[in-house]
Amino acid sequence: MEIESLAVEHPESVIRMSVDPNVGLRDFAARRLAFALDVPMDRVGEFCRVAKVLVQSFIELDCSLLEINPLILTPKGVMALDAK
Repeated sequence: MEIESLAVEHPESVIRMSVDPNVGLRDFAARRLAFALDVPMDRVGEFCRVAKVLVQSFIELDCSLLEINPLILTPKGVMALDAK
């Protein structure tokens, strides 16, 4: 399902969070996101590292959009299968 349709039909399924571009994604916010997405406890640290790098890239490259869909957890790590 496209994110636009999901946001209209099931707004409770969309997680929104503000990030101050002067500080980036803080550790506690990355963990909150991981918990909201039900990331397994043994993968939270790895997920948080990837999320923080993605946010930092978004800020440093002055992006208007950074879409990773899907971002998956594999036995070998977090992997972006498609991105824009």
